[in-house]
Amino acid sequence: MQTPQQSNNVDEEKIFPFDFNYTIKKLDILLNSLIYNSTNDEIKENKKWIIRLPPYCSRLQSGYNCGIVGTRMAIEFIDKSFLEKSFIDELLMTAVLKGYSKEGEMFSSYHLSEIINLLFNNLNFNYIKSNVVSFPTTADILNQLSNGFPILVPYDADKNWRPCLSGGAKAHWAMIIGFIIPNKHSNNNNNNNNNNNNNNNNNNNNNNNNKNCNNTLKYKFKKIEERNKFKGYLEDTENYYESCCQKINQDNINQYEDKYMFLTNRVGGGGCDDNSNDDDDANNIQIKDEFKLQFFEKPTTSFNRLPFIDDDYDDNSDGDGDDDNNNNNNNNNNNNNNNDDETIDKDLDENEKEKKKEFFSTKVLNYDQVYLICQHGKSPIVQLWEYNLLRDSNSCLTEFPKERRNDERWIIPNDLNDLKNKWIFLKR
Repeated sequence: MQTPQQSNNVDEEKIFPFDFNYTIKKLDILLNSLIYNSTNDEIKENKKWIIRLPPYCSRLQSGYNCGIVGTRMAIEFIDKSFLEKSFIDELLMTAVLKGYSKEGEMFSSYHLSEIINLLFNNLNFNYIKSNVVSFPTTADILNQLSNGFPILVPYDADKNWRPCLSGGAKAHWAMIIGFIIPNKHSNNNNNNNNNNNNNNNNNNNNNNNNKNCNNTLKYKFKKIEERNKFKGYLEDTENYYESCCQKINQDNINQYEDKYMFLTNRVGGGGCDDNSNDDDDANNIQIKDEFKLQFFEKPTTSFNRLPFIDDDYDDNSDGDGDDDNNNNNNNNNNNNNNNDDETIDKDLDENEKEKKKEFFSTKVLNYDQVYLICQHGKSPIVQLWEYNLLRDSNSCLTEFPKERRNDERWIIPNDLNDLKNKWIFLKR
């Protein structure tokens, strides 16, 4: 662990701008490494991916204040502006005066969420809110990111700051900003889809005696509404924060066009050429400005759910839904299907209609096929972690090391229950 003298060498006011070229190259290397070490044969065979990578700026921490620095990055990302040092000092002072912290350490998701709401849920920040979600489902997490909002997650950090399972020996905070998942709408993945359907059928057979045991979720493309418009790679820069986020050009994506489809959650514009009319062609364009992914999952717990999550997991539009759909879900699915049909231009020929229908169809995704794009205060380099590993690392937070529990520098709780299975969702 760093000494106070060493920590003073880090300048928290230094901004690390978003460099698309560097970030996607790094993520590509990390993804290849995770695929190589994966035991999932389907992942090893997958060639096409969907990536949700919004432009953002990062900062480093100078002390034991990883939660506060993570909060600063998340607020700056949502507000598209940089917070002054005086405001961060006020954030820290609020935590100290409330008896939650001494040096910036935050061992409670509830305390950190409370401070965020106190300082940012107001007109000056256009009402940025935070909410502690206990036991968030995979769909909760991916829908939050797909809608363009970050997540703060406490986890157990290894020596290289990757998630580990050490019971809370080195509790740390990270910001989740995006995700990478297999693109199962690609023609090149038809074999993978067939294998996945077979695997899901086997899983359904094996789990007939345990309806609560579920290791898959579903997703589909949805048109985003104007009110959910989100700044993307192609947006003209309007302020200093956005000027620090490198915009995509055609040269940036040419080298990745055979592997990645990029989601930016931006209404208007077509790829890298505003005159392009190929927004809906899933196979010919790598930047999907007007689309987001919507995820569905069977809830397995009764813990608090986010209001924008739709529980119609049993969508039969792709033919691989479960057989126990109820009438409400069927009605929801019919409405969803009707909306998708309206998105498909009636003047298209049958071949083009089939392509669009495939693009808007529902696909099945396994939990171990989800990778989360993260950033933390100990490194300016983007991180890519397995969702399963990060979830398990968060779930294993139990207690602070006994040999350090009497350190009077920090306010240390008796256990880490206020961090365990508790993620902070921020939205506006």
